Amino acid sequence: MPTDGKGTITIEGLKAGQYSLAFASFNITSTESQSTEYISLFPNPATNKVFLSLDKNEINDIVISDIEGRSCDFNFNSNGNLIEINTSGLNSGLYFVEIRLKDAQKSMFGKFIKY
Repeated sequence: MPTDGKGTITIEGLKAGQYSLAFASFNITSTESQSTEYISLFPNPATNKVFLSLDKNEINDIVISDIEGRSCDFNFNSNGNLIEINTSGLNSGLYFVEIRLKDAQKSMFGKFIKY
């Protein structure tokens, strides 16, 4: 696996057509510290709330952007390793989430659909 954070996923045996691939859980491994962090983003699609469930790291910052790259205002509550994000003020659409971790120079990324 390349150390630049980029890689390839190959899925064999699919017939021609259109497919959608979505990830709700993220696994990021750091080659520097040999540690792994797990994070889940749910429910997806969302209505008024989205939850982030963390394996062990604390969040330093959360950034939500719309499909045009504009940062969105939102509120969140933290209860240990579970973060509740209030999405009721967001319009319907696709949103990108950047989760910046406290203990490292790392970010995790996800996306969700708001109904």
